[in-house]
Amino acid sequence: MILVRVQGGLGNQMFQYAFGKMLAKKNNTNLKIDTSLLIDAIQQKGAVIRNFDLDIFNITQEFATQKEITRFNGYPKGTLFERIYFKVSKLFSNANLLIQHQHTFNKQHLNVPNNTCIVGRWQSELYFKEAITEVVTDFEIKQSWLLNTEFTQHILANKNAVSVHVRREDYVVDENNNVVRSGLVNGNLGLDYYVEAIKYIQSKIETPTFFIFSEDMEWCQNNLQFITNAIYVKTEKTKKGMAEDLHLIGLCKHHITSHSTFSWWGAYLSKNNSKIVIAPKQWSNTSSEFAPPHIIPTNWITL
Repeated sequence: MILVRVQGGLGNQMFQYAFGKMLAKKNNTNLKIDTSLLIDAIQQKGAVIRNFDLDIFNITQEFATQKEITRFNGYPKGTLFERIYFKVSKLFSNANLLIQHQHTFNKQHLNVPNNTCIVGRWQSELYFKEAITEVVTDFEIKQSWLLNTEFTQHILANKNAVSVHVRREDYVVDENNNVVRSGLVNGNLGLDYYVEAIKYIQSKIETPTFFIFSEDMEWCQNNLQFITNAIYVKTEKTKKGMAEDLHLIGLCKHHITSHSTFSWWGAYLSKNNSKIVIAPKQWSNTSSEFAPPHIIPTNWITL
C-alpha cells in the first residue's frame, strides 16, 4: 500500500495523488488516501479551509482507515503511553514515512518502496512521468460536476482560444477585519507579467481570443482592459464552478498561467499537442524552492 496524505487545494491534491499513483504502479500495490490533514486545518484558527476535491475526477478513491493512518503516523495528539507504544511498534513494523522537507525534485524519491506514507507537495511532473497515462486518465472530470456553460461552445468554436489565469487569493480578512496571510507564499503577480505574456502570444498566434479565469473577476475587469478580444469567464464560486473552470482551461489551445497549481494542471492537461504555455519565472516571492526548473515543464515558456 502507498498512503498519500492530501493537503492544500485542488491543484496541490492533484500533485500529491499523481506521485502516489506512480509509486503504487511501480510497486504493484494499491493507493489509499488520508484526508486527516484537511480535517486538522479546519480546526486551526486562521487556516485556509480546504476540502477533499479529488472526487470531481473519474477515480475510484480508496480512503485509509484510522488504523492504517495510525500505523504510519502514530498518535500526534495521543497519550504518553500511545506515543511510546508507537515508537516501540515502529521497531518491528515495515511501515515507512516519507516527508518532503525540500520542495525541489529529488530523484531518490522515485524509488520509494511499498508500505510507505508520503507527505509533501511533490510539485513536478518528474514525480509522475512514469505513470503519466494513468494520471491523465484519472484526472478526467466527471460529467456530473460540469455546469456546461455557454463558455464551452465559445472556446470550442475558437481555434486560437488562450486561457489567462489570474490568482488573487493570497490575502484574506480575519474575524477582526485585519488583512492577514492566507498561508500561501506566492504573492500576486504584477501586471507586467500579463502584458509581456499577452504580447508573446500575439507574436506567435494569429487573432487569439483570451479567456480570463479568476476568483476575483472584478479586479480583472478593472485592470486587464489592455487585453483586446477578451472574454471574462464567470462561473459559480462553488466546487462545481471550480471543476468547470479546470475543464474550460483544459479546452483552450494555449495558456498563460499564474503561479497556481490549479492553472498549472489546467494547462498541463490540455490535449493540444502544439500548445504554448507561459508561466511565471518566479513562482514564489519567498523562496527559490518553488521556482523552475522543477515545477515548470521544460517545454513551457517562462517570463
